[in-house]
Parts: sequence; structure tokens; C-alpha cells
Amino acid sequence: MRFNVPQFISIEDKIAFQLTAKQLGWFALGGVILFFIWQVAIPAIFFVWVFIIGALALAFAFVKPYGIPFLSFLVSNAKYLIRPKVLVWERKVKEQKDQKAKHKTSTRKKAGIDRFMKEKELKKVDDFASVLDKQSKI
Repeated sequence: MRFNVPQFISIEDKIAFQLTAKQLGWFALGGVILFFIWQVAIPAIFFVWVFIIGALALAFAFVKPYGIPFLSFLVSNAKYLIRPKVLVWERKVKEQKDQKAKHKTSTRKKAGIDRFMKEKELKKVDDFASVLDKQSKI
């Protein structure tokens, strides 16, 4: 049986006006916010908000800095600004020595097992060769 495999999985579907669902959602959210501002604010202030909200809607819909959505970019920047910037490094000597000792013993065990398996394989080959020598009358 043959099945068609989609080739462009990472590309979002265009719904209307060559815009994806996310882009239409951002524009709809901006429109709803502007509608509420129109109901509350005076016209002079409203046109300032039109510029600000329109720019944000365009940024959220189309801008992808470093290949990630604008919202993820803003959230990452906010987390960076909020988190502490001081890192404290504490050296843990005991754990390093224990890890080195464990690593040495595990490599020794592995080498011993490998040597045992090689000897066992050689013994099998010798046994098989002796059986063949006994059966052949040359």
C-alpha cells in the first residue's frame, strides 16, 4: 500500500487573506481592545492607542526574532530580567573523587568481561576445529 506523506508539516495553513489562524487571532484581539478603548476614551487618546495596539498586533502576528514567535521572545526577556544574575560555584571535591573511582572500577570490570568473552570464543573455535579434525580422515 502506498500513502501520501505530507511534505510541508511545519508550514501553517492560510485561512483568510493569506493569514494563519494565529495571525488572525492577534488582529482580532487588537480589534477588540481598540473597540473597548473607542467606547471609553476621547478621540485624541484613541488614535494614540490605535498606533500602539496596531503596532503590537503587527509585531505579534509577523515578527519572529531569532526564529521564535514574538510572544515567546518577550516572555524569555522578561524571565531574564526577573531572575537573579549572580551564580555561585561551589567545588565538590568528594563527589569528583568518588566518580573517578567508580569510573575506574567500571572500566576494569568491563575489560575483565571482554577478556573472558574473547577467551570463551577462542575456546569454542578450538573445540569446533578439533571436532572437524576428528571427523575428517585426512
